[in-house]
Amino acid sequence: MKYFILLNILIVMSVVGCVSQKDHNAAMSGLQSQIDELQAQDNTAKESINMLTIQLNQSQEVIQALEEQLQALLVSNQGTAAQIQELRHLINDIQSIMVVQQTALAQVMTGLRVTSVIDFCGQASGAFNEVGLRMSDGSTIAFFESGGNRFLSVLLPSMSYRTTDGTNCNFTTNASGKVCDNLGCR
Repeated sequence: MKYFILLNILIVMSVVGCVSQKDHNAAMSGLQSQIDELQAQDNTAKESINMLTIQLNQSQEVIQALEEQLQALLVSNQGTAAQIQELRHLINDIQSIMVVQQTALAQVMTGLRVTSVIDFCGQASGAFNEVGLRMSDGSTIAFFESGGNRFLSVLLPSMSYRTTDGTNCNFTTNASGKVCDNLGCR
């Protein structure tokens, strides 16, 4: 939009004789360079989205195949506990990879990035720990994983919360979205 306004100003100024043809051409060339750069960035983003979508689809296909193998072992009673556990670990590992891929896809599509990780109330002692993901726009998203399930919740400003990871950590978000707990606001 600002380029459109600038272009209109340049056109009006050139019509009334305030800008020389040389200056007008230089400005137009600069605008074209900026347009070309934006188009290149858009093409790169589209390629990234396509690649990440393909990777997500492939990961989902692998998970489906592993789940079918797991189900076959369970039904046939031929699988050992170690084989079943190994398949469950593989499925969890691939699901974790999918979370990373989905995060990358969301970053490309929205322009948002995770800038820091907030450990609510400090380090928890457990297999799964709920954490906050501070985004580049200042918002915070709570992330919790339990087994093969992953949960995301957007934390609203000026609200009170309690973690769901078994630590029962109480914290609030202030008006600017910072998380405040027994360790202070951050």
